[in-house]
Amino acid sequence: MPKAIAALALLFCSTAAIAQVDAYSKLSGSLTITSENGDDPPPGAVKDRVGFVLYGASAKQVYDAMKVKPALNVCEDGMRIKTAGALECSRDEQDNYTCMFAIMLANGRSKPFGSC
Repeated sequence: MPKAIAALALLFCSTAAIAQVDAYSKLSGSLTITSENGDDPPPGAVKDRVGFVLYGASAKQVYDAMKVKPALNVCEDGMRIKTAGALECSRDEQDNYTCMFAIMLANGRSKPFGSC
């Protein structure tokens, strides 16, 4: 009987560990080391932040989890946008999702990333 209890305990622990790993999902996106004007930095601009862009299922997961209401994006017709601090996520009419944010390299603080 003690062997059966030990086996069940081991099985439970293994299942719990697998369940914790499943809470993470793979990311689809890109990053760039850039300056304040990330789209088109002028020559000699200080590259002081890392800009992140998430796409697809990764961005949808974040968009859906954000507790703010979507608003119309003034930059693009038919696009909805959610903004919370430096995090900006959008959904277009074809249900394509994108999220963007930047992290300052000197202090780790978040900043908005991207522009119209």
